Amino acid sequence: MRLSETLARFLPALLLCALCTSAPAAEPQSSDDNPRVYIWGIKQGCAQSAQRTEAVRRYLRSIAYPVTVLKVPPDWQGCQGEECARLLSQRCAGPQKGVLLGGRVEEKNKVVRVRLWMYDYAAKKTAYQDGFCNKCDLDESLTLSTAEIIERPSFESTPGATPIYCKPVTEVKEPPPPYNKVFYVALGDARQKPAYQSLLEEVSRKSGIRAEPATLHGKNLSLEALNRIVSRETAARVLWTEATSDGKIYVWIFDQQSQTTDGLIVDCPGCDKDAVLGKTRAAAEQLLDRCLGAHCASSASPMRRPPEACEPYPGCGGDLLASPDGGPAGGGSLDPAQIGRASCRERVSSPV
Repeated sequence: MRLSETLARFLPALLLCALCTSAPAAEPQSSDDNPRVYIWGIKQGCAQSAQRTEAVRRYLRSIAYPVTVLKVPPDWQGCQGEECARLLSQRCAGPQKGVLLGGRVEEKNKVVRVRLWMYDYAAKKTAYQDGFCNKCDLDESLTLSTAEIIERPSFESTPGATPIYCKPVTEVKEPPPPYNKVFYVALGDARQKPAYQSLLEEVSRKSGIRAEPATLHGKNLSLEALNRIVSRETAARVLWTEATSDGKIYVWIFDQQSQTTDGLIVDCPGCDKDAVLGKTRAAAEQLLDRCLGAHCASSASPMRRPPEACEPYPGCGGDLLASPDGGPAGGGSLDPAQIGRASCRERVSSPV
């Protein structure tokens, strides 16, 4: 075999292996709470999209996640989640920490659909995220779904061709009216309060819902104090942050109607102030959009979906992201041996 033919055949795999172990020195520090994200790639329709992959990379870097984009050879792209991780470990000295992220996005009649998967090396599980948005920016919908799966992964549902949010449910619970006012307040380190108070005001007002600063008596927000803040309302929420001495930022939301509280922790060792603020902003936006209360167990309560949102995903020539309902395409998992017969080490040392 000619040298040029050998390189053409094996170079994509070598590039992938090299990228598995390399990362720019200026990136944020990895930790259990701030894992490195390895991007397997984002497809638009059935074709790999460098533009969409770059949109996800830029977003993750903007909220201070360390990121590596893998250059996956075309014949390695027909997998998802654990299958991709297994393929990577068998063919390369793949990562043993962090998360592996991939997915697809498509747009039809102004309806944007996003399907993402994320393999968590620590949990040894794959999370899935299906979402749609009507008359929305494609990249914005993609980055919001990215934030959701990274910060709040769900390991419960494995998607088939039909999106997860379109699956029928056995019990229908009537949702309460939507909340109509947001109170916000920053707690904790006095030196950081102004920046976080300004951030919460920006996020709350950007939501399009009535918003005003919360009047707080005391330093803590007990259930009694939260209900005192919303006492003149019937369907309000309280959004607040608390900056602690160990550098963590706790972001919380309280829902008046359900009397429930939910929260996220921003913990980014080595990140600068702007990066931490970016992560906090993303967490606050997620919490404002989050469903709270017993009715959230039912997927029958979300907004009306246009017909395009629930169309089965088209097959992509063996791509398991478009597997038929009830199991992977072809009735089984993807065999790495069918994708590349030589390991990365064998490919490097293959005779010319």
